[in-house]
Amino acid sequence: MRFPRSVLRRALIALALTVLVGLAPASGAIPSAEAAAPRFGMAAHLMWQSLAETRVDLDRMKAAGMTYVRFDVSWKNSEPVKGSFRYLDKLDAVIAEVQKRGMTLTMTVIETPGWANGGRDAFTPPRYSGDYGRFVGMLAKRYAARSGMVYEIWNEPNDQHFWTPGPNVVKYTQLLKTAWTFIRRADPDATVLAGSILYNDIKFLHGIYANGGGSSFNGLAIHPYALGYAPGSTANSYFSFKLSVPRFTKEMANHGQAKPIWITEMGWSSDRVSDATRATYFKQAVAIAKTWTNVRGMAAYTVRQSQFAQYGLIRRDGTTTASWRAYDSVLP
Repeated sequence: MRFPRSVLRRALIALALTVLVGLAPASGAIPSAEAAAPRFGMAAHLMWQSLAETRVDLDRMKAAGMTYVRFDVSWKNSEPVKGSFRYLDKLDAVIAEVQKRGMTLTMTVIETPGWANGGRDAFTPPRYSGDYGRFVGMLAKRYAARSGMVYEIWNEPNDQHFWTPGPNVVKYTQLLKTAWTFIRRADPDATVLAGSILYNDIKFLHGIYANGGGSSFNGLAIHPYALGYAPGSTANSYFSFKLSVPRFTKEMANHGQAKPIWITEMGWSSDRVSDATRATYFKQAVAIAKTWTNVRGMAAYTVRQSQFAQYGLIRRDGTTTASWRAYDSVLP
């Protein structure tokens, strides 16, 4: 079989990276060349809305050439009483709708039910990581017959808004290790993502390795938001889209690993830049991302302004913003 030169080039790059790191590709480390091209799509709150609205969003994404979607699943809402589950039939339907359109997916499992954290707020982690592990393990078992299942362990655990009262890499790593054990036991073919890490917080990834979490994920999820900076800016390395993947890739290499990266959220707030500027930024970001052969998916945040006004790319009346049209125009 004759492969296109672009595919062969990606394969050679992946092989070279493996040699430089000094190890053979571990499970989930460097997928095949055919999977090397990034998939582009959206981070969407598909479980917040009706199935009919989800179908509309997915059809809109597919029409725009998007092939990837990342969405959140609330543990708090799904298991309000320990061992008693709800909304799983809706989750079944959402996954089916995504996959029947030929799109790949990532599910991030977030929010703690009160029974698991002493009645505190949803973003206070559970007292026992095994409670979270059993829930994600249940999901992995439920969907083990489906291919392409990707589980992201929490959302932005390095940010105090999503890990209260403040980030704790030791406790997050324990959650990651426990979730990995339960998921892999239920579905050895599933992909487990560490993160998602907000901004270019390399120290947090270093902390995961320092606490023994390096063998408990197949890939890394990152959120390289750049405040008001252009995607090509390197003026502030912590908030640089351009430096994000290279810096996280280097940190993994420092620990002898070359695992793929998923950008499960990225974008710009209309509080910081105009829609016209954001439209230009999306075009530039896609051009940069296309050069990253270890990125498997990139999801812009988010679809609906009705769910998050400052980041949404579709207005409340259903019309598209310049940012949506610009993103659409540069996708494969």
